Amino acid sequence: ILKYCNVVDSSGTRLEVIDPRDRIYGFLGLTKEGDAFGIRPNYSDPVAKVYTNAARVLLTSGKVDLLCISQFPKSVADLPTWAPDWSVPIQNPYAYFSPNSSPFSASGNKSAFVICTDDSNGFITLRGTTVDEVAVIGSAWVPPVEIRPNDRTCEEPRSKFLADIDQFCDEASYMGNGAYPDPRILEEARWRTPIGDKEFDDRGTARRATEQSCDARQDVLRRIEMWREIHSLSPPQLGPFLEMTGQLREGEYSYRHFMDSMSKRRPFRS
Repeated sequence: ILKYCNVVDSSGTRLEVIDPRDRIYGFLGLTKEGDAFGIRPNYSDPVAKVYTNAARVLLTSGKVDLLCISQFPKSVADLPTWAPDWSVPIQNPYAYFSPNSSPFSASGNKSAFVICTDDSNGFITLRGTTVDEVAVIGSAWVPPVEIRPNDRTCEEPRSKFLADIDQFCDEASYMGNGAYPDPRILEEARWRTPIGDKEFDDRGTARRATEQSCDARQDVLRRIEMWREIHSLSPPQLGPFLEMTGQLREGEYSYRHFMDSMSKRRPFRS
């Protein structure tokens, strides 16, 4: 209930409240678990205490996915890093597909849980596994707000995002540490990473990306090159060119959509 009412979806809308504490208190009566959580409305408590206590209760009850929406920046002072700041718009975690669709399960059938929370220092302790260490982080990807026909730079942010990922893949192939013995794995990373491994199926719902997206990435790259050439055309050529650039194939539309859905994310290499 907290997620559906407070996390921003693709429309950018969410419920609003007068008192930020009602981001927690306002939903207690809507869940059968409300009494079990032991949270009682107390409007004399500072907002940070309300949010921290709610996060602690949810985490210790096994809802560790709460960490996916503990995002930055935070506007409420004194919030620990593991407590979501419900007072600001929270971006929907990209790995979320739908309640009945879970194509990824890196942990198999194991469940994460919090071992303890330290009230005095604001720490939580979780048991987990170290998979790798992040070595390099790329620039945040911000899609262009508006594409103007006479602006050849409107596709440059998309080009930069794809180039960053290509560079990480190139660097990984030169490391020679045996992490990628099959070069096909790195080639898949080039087209899966920009879209977070998502594409539309025939019903218009998200699924794990297929070879269709590999071809679609090439369409995106070709369109970027076309936009770079726009200023070299004379006015009589410009009309047919703009008509051609406006046509998106189904796979390219899907690829661009899920690239845009990765807005504000940063690629990284481990």
